[in-house]
Amino acid sequence: MRADGKDEMRYPWAEIGIFLSAGSLVGLLTYPQYKEAKVMEREARVKVNLHALQVSMEKYAVYHHGDYPSTVQEMEPYFEKPGSYPINPYTQEPLREEEIQLFLYPRSGENRDNSMDGIHGRLTAAPGGIAVGLFMTPVDSLAPVKTPAPEDTLATIDSLVTEYGLIGFNQSGEPITIHDPAGRDYVFILRN
Repeated sequence: MRADGKDEMRYPWAEIGIFLSAGSLVGLLTYPQYKEAKVMEREARVKVNLHALQVSMEKYAVYHHGDYPSTVQEMEPYFEKPGSYPINPYTQEPLREEEIQLFLYPRSGENRDNSMDGIHGRLTAAPGGIAVGLFMTPVDSLAPVKTPAPEDTLATIDSLVTEYGLIGFNQSGEPITIHDPAGRDYVFILRN
């Protein structure tokens, strides 16, 4: 007993145990929500990267008479910070050139196929990677050369990129999807 007549608590083990148990229970209950929030955050950051690439492709088209880039190197000068790739949310490093894969659409309009069993749903890549689908229209006319050349030089070229589709990949390397209220999943695609 203390001098003021109040009991002194010598060993508060029960209170410490209750506090630790309550803290552990709160942690166990909130961890799944935290984990799901982290997954959603990373997928949202991949979508931001998709939009950044879309902007660079559209900027390229503005300066090249409506033709879209056909290689990643052609996009680089039009990134938000020229030459600096967007950050991969899974590695926290800038995307490497090989993490942005290019593929060709066999027909016009294929960039609209957002079904899980379509051309986009079958793609796989590194987590946080991006796939850029291109449709090239055959051209049989004379057009300016893409490589630096005198402005009055004309040459025959094989094709022009007229359609594109951008797909991002989640932590398991599958395309990022959208779940609609009817219970169906669709591939998230950005396209022109």
